[in-house]
Amino acid sequence: MGKDRCKTIKLDQMKKGSYISLAAALLLLAGGVAWWQKRSEQNNTTMGDKKLPRGYRNNNPLNIRINPANKWQGKVANNTDGVFEQFVSMEYGYRAALKLIRNYITRDGLTTVADIIAKWAPNTENNTAGYIQRVIGINQWTPAKIIDPQNASEMADLVYAMAIVENGNTILPNYTQIYKGWELL
Repeated sequence: MGKDRCKTIKLDQMKKGSYISLAAALLLLAGGVAWWQKRSEQNNTTMGDKKLPRGYRNNNPLNIRINPANKWQGKVANNTDGVFEQFVSMEYGYRAALKLIRNYITRDGLTTVADIIAKWAPNTENNTAGYIQRVIGINQWTPAKIIDPQNASEMADLVYAMAIVENGNTILPNYTQIYKGWELL
């Protein structure tokens, strides 16, 4: 590949230790860099785009349910979803998710990946075991991995993987948006 094509890859979008499909790897090798860039930039979403997964349409990548007790920063004034929160930007959606997870750890004592996900995605609504397996597979962790709520990198990696589980991997989460959400805490 030429020097100019290599510049189009956004390295901050590619996660250390993550995997991509063989087909995606072949496309990259065959000069499909523009394809990869387009795929990684598609998560610069706008609310209401019906082609996007619901979490991205709502700027709520972890699909936080509406709870009147939560007075979220960046929450839209008139929610049109009715079930899930809607935020003015992805950064505020990530902020809310990071805040909830941090509370699970510090307030509720749920420190492992398995404990956090079991509360986030209970068996009554989700395939919790499958959710845990996807998250630990993406991050190459074990279910007993203890998450440090003050470690921005660990928290970002957890939220990144959870956003993939919540929305599928057609559009990859954006680490820049996740870290901006962290800065809003």
